[in-house]
Amino acid sequence: MYMNKVAPKKSLRFMLMGWFLLFSIAPLAFLTGYSLVKYEQSLDQELSRRLSAHWREVDTLIKEYQKALMTDGRKLAQEKSLQSYLKLQQINGARDFIRSWMKTHYTHHLWVWDSAGQLQIAFHRNREGVIQRLDKMEVGNVYLSDLKSLQNKDTFLDVDVRAKNENGVVELMVFNTIKTDKGQVIAYLQQLVQLDEYFLQTIKNRLGVELVFFRPEQEKVVSTQVDLFSYPVSFFLTKAKQSPYFDLTLRNETFRFISHQLKWGTALLNMTIGVSKQMSKDVLRKVNVAFFSVVLGIIGLLIVLSVVSSRFLLRPLYAILEGIQNHDLEKELVALEVKNETELGLLASSFNEMAKRTFESKKNLKSKINELEIANQEIKETQAKLVHAAKMASLGQLVAGVAHELNNPIGFIYSNLGVLKENVEKLIVLVDIAEKNPSKLEKAKQEADFDYLVSDVPKLIASCEEGARRTRDIVIGLRNFSRLDEAQLKEVDLHEGLESTLQILSGELKNRITVHKDYGSLPKIYCYASQINQVFMNILSNATQAIEGLGDIFIKTQKVKNNKIKISIRDTGQGINLEHKDKIFDPFFTTKSSGQGTGLGLSISYSVIEKHGGDIEVYSEPGKGTEFIIFLPVKIK
Repeated sequence: MYMNKVAPKKSLRFMLMGWFLLFSIAPLAFLTGYSLVKYEQSLDQELSRRLSAHWREVDTLIKEYQKALMTDGRKLAQEKSLQSYLKLQQINGARDFIRSWMKTHYTHHLWVWDSAGQLQIAFHRNREGVIQRLDKMEVGNVYLSDLKSLQNKDTFLDVDVRAKNENGVVELMVFNTIKTDKGQVIAYLQQLVQLDEYFLQTIKNRLGVELVFFRPEQEKVVSTQVDLFSYPVSFFLTKAKQSPYFDLTLRNETFRFISHQLKWGTALLNMTIGVSKQMSKDVLRKVNVAFFSVVLGIIGLLIVLSVVSSRFLLRPLYAILEGIQNHDLEKELVALEVKNETELGLLASSFNEMAKRTFESKKNLKSKINELEIANQEIKETQAKLVHAAKMASLGQLVAGVAHELNNPIGFIYSNLGVLKENVEKLIVLVDIAEKNPSKLEKAKQEADFDYLVSDVPKLIASCEEGARRTRDIVIGLRNFSRLDEAQLKEVDLHEGLESTLQILSGELKNRITVHKDYGSLPKIYCYASQINQVFMNILSNATQAIEGLGDIFIKTQKVKNNKIKISIRDTGQGINLEHKDKIFDPFFTTKSSGQGTGLGLSISYSVIEKHGGDIEVYSEPGKGTEFIIFLPVKIK
């Protein structure tokens, strides 16, 4: 055993001081933090109550506008004099009547539209209260845009929010239908109150708030705060759905907002009101300073008390600590002297028993560690041999398949060359006769069947070229599969890897298994090409072995979300039994007979995919085939 040569007095003293401070300061810090959090929450609640009161006040004001406009509108629409003027088309008389009426009633705009929806009379009350006639609009062929909404209705309310740059206005409108005693529509009366910049600034200055108006179906907002114009309507709608209250920082100043909908007839108008939290923050900052000043004073006092008390409490322990420090337990077993039967004596006795057990346990542990290291080394060597055997078995299967594929084209090239040699010799003889004895040439051509030679030689050459091309394709496919020149991480086309693997397995697929390809548009990915090709080889080779007789293999590639590539390989083979499904990726697990498989193919494939940061999944049902799905990232992290 081994003990560091440290200053026990200092370490133990600091430890005791630390515990003392922990159990004294921690509750104090908790109470302080809890109190400050509660106080801050109280300030936020008070601010929220103020916001609610301001919102109700503005809401009440708008409802009073609505009530006044509806009452005034109904009375004006029922005025017999006005009805008579409009029915007789005495527009000047109706205009004078309305001007006189507006002097004793409150509305910003009052427009009269005829039964066809064309503007006849237009008055506007400016900010100074002067009533002005908008004669240019009266003669400008202005028509009511939403005439259908007024039909069959005596009263209709609508609201519009018009915002432009840093200015905007909310228009609260009330429409009344003017009818004769028999119910015939004479005209439409429109009253309009504008919540313009002057109105909003008045409310802002009186209540000390920021106002935002908008309609859910429109894109812009009207606000008293310039920075709020840049926020879309969707921002406020999202905030309102999450909570009626939310905080927002504007130019380094935090505001608390409340958002609700108010009704203007059947139209909905969203109103958001905010107040600055700066005053609350100032109050909270002063309270924090006061709290922390008191806490720091108390902490200082506790530190002084802990230093003084630790000196008296630790003095009896120093003797035991010095005895422990001066012995090297690594070389021999050391026992401390027990001087009394107090708690300190019990501590020394307990230490002696612990030291004895520790010394013996350490000796046994070293022995076990040595045995485990030897066993682990043997396991590693055995595993390496098995993996090598699996690779050699796969290599033997691969070489056998490639040799079989090469044998066919090379065989008919060899046989064609023999026939070609005979035909060329006959042609050489004919050429020699043509030079030396031309009179016998015709007979020699007939004997040699010259016409057949002329037609057969090109066919033999073309057949040899086809065999050579097939041989070259097999060799290129084998080279692409092995990717010996791409052992490093490199950008690779997965479709090329699949094609080269299928080329190598063509002998097992030919005349028995149909491969259906559904290749998507894939980017090139960064991977170890030879390792990925080995995964394709293991899965496709297993698929061919799982299909007895005729069958199909379906390969599908596509790019999916999270910047990943998905490769699906599905066969119509025997499938995997349920009791084997959870074990197929285990090393050395195989359902093949002895000598036909090592059980390492899928285990190695799983390790390769995991190394690339991907996933591999398997779906199978006995008698219905198996599907392997591989997910690979476009770039390894």
